[in-house]
Amino acid sequence: DKKEQVVLLLNRRGHSPLLFSKTEKKMLECPNCSTNLCYHNKGKAVCHLCGYNESYAKLNERMNGEIELMGAGTQKLEEYLLEKFPTAIIERLDQDATKNKEILTDVIGKLIAHKIDILTGTQMIAKGLDASHVTLVGVINANTGLGLPDFRSSERVYSLLTQVSGRAGRSELKGEVIIETSNSTHPVIQFATRQNYDEFFEHEILVRRDLLYPPFCRLIRLLTRSKLETKSAESIDYIKKELDLRIAKADLKDVIVLGPAPAPF
Repeated sequence: DKKEQVVLLLNRRGHSPLLFSKTEKKMLECPNCSTNLCYHNKGKAVCHLCGYNESYAKLNERMNGEIELMGAGTQKLEEYLLEKFPTAIIERLDQDATKNKEILTDVIGKLIAHKIDILTGTQMIAKGLDASHVTLVGVINANTGLGLPDFRSSERVYSLLTQVSGRAGRSELKGEVIIETSNSTHPVIQFATRQNYDEFFEHEILVRRDLLYPPFCRLIRLLTRSKLETKSAESIDYIKKELDLRIAKADLKDVIVLGPAPAPF
């Protein structure tokens, strides 16, 4: 109604990030790795980690038509917006939409020229956009990324939320940011809402100190890969024994060896 602009961040590309097999009672995973397959609008089931893809129709036929599409990605969000706001000019920027770099330049140019009403996309729209008429930023499912098995996940989510918040109100027009999340009491969400980096730093540095994460230590990750899981396990077990022997021989009391454990992906 104000004829101003909106930026909506959903940091998940594709249409439906989860394919649930009612027959097998589980999420369908990539046959090459342990990542969940994602449904894309072009009728493909895609793995975002290794690039594997197959026809969704054939996959669904193999599962006796018992696949349920779950969750929402940027493609699904774009569909919803086009239905909800049929007169609005809506564009989407994510890895799928910007395989041609000219499209990226064109869309950003239109946003700055006030020729787009709503821009949605993944983290690529979180920084660098200086559009004076963007007065509302919305973040959908802001807790995406907090559950990743990586000690830097909190830092990355905080950074993403604060960066995208900075897209609103960059001129004399007042900006507003709405963060949607299933875990509103999470410290990272709270710190990002208050835009308080010092508070976030004090919290995060204590967590890292207590758990002995960087900058209080240095991490070295050793990863073995094989087409045969047993061979990979044998290799990493051998490395672990060698490390233990050498560390004990050199009396390196400040070296801790964790694992071995299966890779999260």
